[in-house]
Amino acid sequence: MTIRDQPPLTRAELIENVRHKVGISAREASDILETMIDACVEELTQGGQIYISELGRFSVRWTSQRPGRNPKTGDPAMVPAKNRPTFAMSNTLRSAMLASSEGSGPSKDLFSQAGDDPDDGPGTQDN
Repeated sequence: MTIRDQPPLTRAELIENVRHKVGISAREASDILETMIDACVEELTQGGQIYISELGRFSVRWTSQRPGRNPKTGDPAMVPAKNRPTFAMSNTLRSAMLASSEGSGPSKDLFSQAGDDPDDGPGTQDN
């Protein structure tokens, strides 16, 4: 199965994943996700940026008015100027995506801390 063949991760599935990994109720996980989404939307609507180190950078880019075409009729039309959200992936995500595309799977669990070993228990690291 290729990446494009997989269905997208839904909000409910994300809440369920967080709930199980952190050990909190579904309501708490939902509240956390909602708070994060609200904070991100507020920051982006004010023209700010959001940087999550293992995921990437979300920002807003201004695009000027430009000529285009009506796809239905082919008639020339002006595409209005607007702000649009952009995303630039982090090197960590890029490496995981490359490893995944090579068939070896993600290079590490993006939700775990670097150096964590599930057999050692939570929060322990090899030094």
